[in-house]
This record gives sequence, C-alpha cells and structure tokens, in this order.
Amino acid sequence: MSKCTPGPWRAGPNGRVFAPNPQTVLVCRVGAYDDPDLLPYCRERWDDDTRLIAAAREMFDVLKAMTKGPLSLNELNELMSAAVDVVAKIEGETE
Repeated sequence: MSKCTPGPWRAGPNGRVFAPNPQTVLVCRVGAYDDPDLLPYCRERWDDDTRLIAAAREMFDVLKAMTKGPLSLNELNELMSAAVDVVAKIEGETE
C-alpha cells in the first residue's frame, strides 16, 4: 500500500478525487460517463461515493496505525478521534 498516491485526498466536483502531490493529481473519477443508461443513477451518488473514495487514504492510515500495537490509552484516543474525523468527512459534515 505504500505505492498509493500520498494523501490527503480530497473530493472535487463532478465525481473527481484529487491529491496534492506536489501538484494536484487526479486520483480517480467516479461515475459511468460512457453509459447513458447508468449516468442518472451515478449522478445521484457521485457526492457520497466521491467523499468515501477521497477518505480511503486516511481510513487506511488510521487502520494501519491501529494495528501497530500495543497502543497506550492516549494513542487509542487519538486514533479514535482521527476515525471520527474521517467518518464526518465521508458523511459530508466536514471537508
């Protein structure tokens, strides 16, 4: 997983996910752009799917840190706080 595009990734417009690297890099594009039958279905979910994919790198980092045990109570609290932040980002509550 170390060969992934470094984060943080961010959700952009029209189903695009970007990463600063040192320039802005397109990580992926969400949606079925080539299939007119699927396009309306995908548009309804672009924002939610884009936020989820944009948070993937942060989710990985938090989960990986959780597996490097044993962890102190303070470390666990920090990781739980980071996980709460990632979930809020996915749900569109923060950027």
